[in-house]
Amino acid sequence: MPARASYELKIEGILKGSLLENKDEIQKFRDLMKKPTEDKGKLGSLEGWPNGFWLRDYRLCRWEADGYRYDDTLTILSLYAEVTVFASGPIYEDKVQMPLLEDVEWFYKFKKQNWYKLEKLGLEARLAKFNSDIDTKKLIENLRFREWKWYCGDGGP
Repeated sequence: MPARASYELKIEGILKGSLLENKDEIQKFRDLMKKPTEDKGKLGSLEGWPNGFWLRDYRLCRWEADGYRYDDTLTILSLYAEVTVFASGPIYEDKVQMPLLEDVEWFYKFKKQNWYKLEKLGLEARLAKFNSDIDTKKLIENLRFREWKWYCGDGGP
């Protein structure tokens, strides 16, 4: 039976104003959260955000970064990303083919990973810069991590 492992990231922030009023901020957010290029992520990658976020042998299932209308007075900036890997056998049966222990450690130590912590290139610094560049009259809630999840189990395609 094949196994599957996935990790998910959700980042959100809230701006005052309609989608039209926030079109420039939405475009800046899309640029910040642009989709990573395929097969670049590696454990210990020095590439920063977003390519270091993508682990080796994983594939991108979902990457949605945009501004959404909450109502006529609020805009939600949201990134939802899901990255997954499939293995031919059950979890931990073949640690060479399915090195999930390394991947789980990478997941739980995300604040030490270069894609997150690198000065100027890491996600943490980029979120802080984005938040500081937004007009404080518009910013209701800073862009921040909302969800960071890991899933794994036997069963897959």
